[in-house]
Amino acid sequence: MTKRILTLAALLTLAAVSFASAQTPYRGTMLRSVFASVTADDGDVMIVTKYIGNQASAATVTVTSATALIAFTVAGAADTTINAGATCGAVVGTIDGTDGDCNTIGEVVDMINASTNWRAMPLDSLRSDATTANVFLTAAACNAKQPNGCPVRKLTATAIFNSTRALVSCRVASCLWPGLGANAEQNPYKGTYTVLFSSMWFSTYGGGTSACEIYSVVPGSAGGAETATLLWTSASGASTVAATLVATQFPIGLIGLPDAKLVFRVQNSASMATVRNTAYGVVFRN
Repeated sequence: MTKRILTLAALLTLAAVSFASAQTPYRGTMLRSVFASVTADDGDVMIVTKYIGNQASAATVTVTSATALIAFTVAGAADTTINAGATCGAVVGTIDGTDGDCNTIGEVVDMINASTNWRAMPLDSLRSDATTANVFLTAAACNAKQPNGCPVRKLTATAIFNSTRALVSCRVASCLWPGLGANAEQNPYKGTYTVLFSSMWFSTYGGGTSACEIYSVVPGSAGGAETATLLWTSASGASTVAATLVATQFPIGLIGLPDAKLVFRVQNSASMATVRNTAYGVVFRN
C-alpha cells in the first residue's frame, strides 16, 4: 500500500511539473524585468569606460564632439598606454574617432581595452556604429575611478540620425564588470536571454523615412567582437506619431538569442529634432 501511495505521489508530482512547464513557452528561470525609456535627447550611452590602473592616481575621461576626440589622463597627464603607437590619431593618450583605424565603436573600444589601465564596453550602440565628428556628446573631465565609470554619450541630432537603447538592467561599470580587475569575462549577459513584450517609439524627423530596429547582440567573451542579429524591423508612423509593438504582434514576446542583450533603435533617414521610446521585457536564465 505504501509503495502504491509513493508511486501515485511521484506520478502526481511529475504531472504537476509537466503541467507547469506547459504553461510557459520560455526556457529557464525568470531573473528580472527590464525597462528602457528615452525621454530626452542625448541620453544614449555609446561606451562605458572605467579606470582600473593605480588607484592612488587620479584618472579622467574627456570627450570633444566636434573632433570626435576621447582623452584619457592619469595623475593629470595624458595616459601613454592609450593609443601608444599614435595609430588612432596623432596624440598619445587621446583616441581620434575620425581616424581610419578607429572610426567605429568597436575599434575605439578595442583601443581602450588594449591598455592595462582601462576597460570599455559598448552599451547603447553596435560595434559597427561610426564615430565620426559630432557623434559623441561633449563632456568635461569625468572621474573614471568612481565605481560607475564614465559614459561616452551620443549626440542624438547628428548625421547618423538614430537613437539606440539597450534593454538591460545594468548601465554602469560596477555591474557590467563584476569583480572588475579579476573577472576576464567580457559578456555580462552570458547565461541569459531577454524577451521583449512591448515597446513604443516616435520621433520628429525632417523627412524621408523612419523605422524601429531590434537587435539581439552577443558580445564576445574575450571582448573584441560581437554578433548582432536583426530580429525585427518596422516602419514608424508619420513624424511625431507613435508606433507600437505589442502582444498582438508577438503573443509570446520577441525572444532574444542566448547570451545576448536586446538593443532597440529608432533609425531615421533625416535629422531628428526629438525622439521618445520605451520598451519592457523580462530576462531569463538560459
